[in-house]
Amino acid sequence: MKKAVKLFFIGLVSLILLLPIKILWAKNLPVAKLFLTNKQKTEESYELKRNGKIIKTQNQEIDLFNGDILIPKKDVTLTVKYRHTRCGEKQISDISKIMCDLTKFKEPGFIQVIFSDLLSEIKRKKLIPRAATIKRGQGQDDYSCFPEADFHLLSPWPPNGSSFMYGSPILFRWEDLENFEIAPCTPAILVIASLGENKTNKIRKNIKVGELVSVSAVFEPGHSYQWHIEMDGLQVTSKIHFQVLKMKETNNIKTQLAKVTQHSTLECLHLEQALYLQLLSQALPKTNLNAESLGVMRKSKTCRDKSALFFKLSERLIE
Repeated sequence: MKKAVKLFFIGLVSLILLLPIKILWAKNLPVAKLFLTNKQKTEESYELKRNGKIIKTQNQEIDLFNGDILIPKKDVTLTVKYRHTRCGEKQISDISKIMCDLTKFKEPGFIQVIFSDLLSEIKRKKLIPRAATIKRGQGQDDYSCFPEADFHLLSPWPPNGSSFMYGSPILFRWEDLENFEIAPCTPAILVIASLGENKTNKIRKNIKVGELVSVSAVFEPGHSYQWHIEMDGLQVTSKIHFQVLKMKETNNIKTQLAKVTQHSTLECLHLEQALYLQLLSQALPKTNLNAESLGVMRKSKTCRDKSALFFKLSERLIE
């Protein structure tokens, strides 16, 4: 238990390092820029108020935040360009309140607004990769079926409430991390059932306790499922739910992932995609794509030993 609590706080601290509040929440990011001409700058042709205080700057491009009050002087028109295309560019000639609520746009495209900021923050930090997770360390248990050490604490996996894009293989794992009564690599059966009309159609797959197993069955878009573990004909775990996104939602996310790939600045582009999925999970209600991000992360095998981002992403999965 002490070990679990320690790991929890390690994960929590890692989350804070990875996602500073100013980056995680769109309301604390600049939502627009004010562009001044040389004449407007020299003539002090406007007044900017933030939280009741007058903001003065010599810049020609000025970051604006939600709630800022912009007051152009008489016969002056100012150009304000919002970072999100839905809010657009505005010509302001009267007193105006800056407002662009990024979170009201439900499509994942708005995450691109803060994605580059988040990557820049990660790259600036000198992160030390953590040591491989050591399992219980007692007895003569066989851990030969276990996945990479970074994923030893993923159980149950996928966690309750996870979401997956249609067509993605799903990774499953279960280990007795509560009672430590069932030995690692003991044979078991993974049972997956639909919560829709075809409740009688179940997937049964032989696995080993602690093994990370990929299931590539055709899960229907827009459907919910549940899974559990059986041993000797008895159910030994609770039923855990997950959902498969609709085709429209899946295609939307894939489009955004393609853009991430196109503009990737890292050698390990899969890690940027995984970061995007985890960030998306923070921003969109009822859409938890952290489990989906694990499948993407595992494609970057050559990056694990040299990428601090990989270690931070894996730590976030066990928080």
